[in-house]
Amino acid sequence: KCVFKFQFRNLKTFIHQQEKIKKKNSFTNRFLSTELSYDKFGALRNYIKSKGQLSACTPFDEISVDFIEKFKFDYLKIASASAQEWPLLERVSHNKIPKIISTGGLNFEQIDKIVSFFMHKNQKFCLMHCIAVYPSEDYGLNLSIISELKKRYPNIEIGWSTHENPHNFDPVKIAYSLGARVFEKHIGIKSKVYKLNNYSLTPKLFEN
Repeated sequence: KCVFKFQFRNLKTFIHQQEKIKKKNSFTNRFLSTELSYDKFGALRNYIKSKGQLSACTPFDEISVDFIEKFKFDYLKIASASAQEWPLLERVSHNKIPKIISTGGLNFEQIDKIVSFFMHKNQKFCLMHCIAVYPSEDYGLNLSIISELKKRYPNIEIGWSTHENPHNFDPVKIAYSLGARVFEKHIGIKSKVYKLNNYSLTPKLFEN
């Protein structure tokens, strides 16, 4: 089954006021220029549901979790960058939405703490082996980590959050052979305004 993933940031509080004035940070400019109202997010969420598809959402702050619960997303995704933000992890543990947790940049001791935390909170979750480099080179994918995660957490679903060359299908096949069963892929459509980056699949490549 396919799941469409959103990202929520409460930009009024997520971005510092001085950064909004300076407008020198490329990420700040990108977030502000592509901002959608929560009503529009809700319309997109409802459209996906009307087509019989599932949805997920990544919150980057605690306020955004409120909207994830309001819109009744099927899954809640924790980004690698947020996997050590304990106030956010505590907040998301207050609901029973299944969690997908990326582990890019984390060591096993840190992952152990995350697993222990969510197990004690009686959460349903999976762990995603992730290389937090965009795009990721083949020599740095460390796919053997999937086997290590399977051995270390035998009762937890393991996945692969992937940013390699979209024309190379071998990493996904290897990841599957090692036990990964959840896959996160970036999919994009090239236009005159927006170029396709080096780690996003076209719809045709996704079908393949």
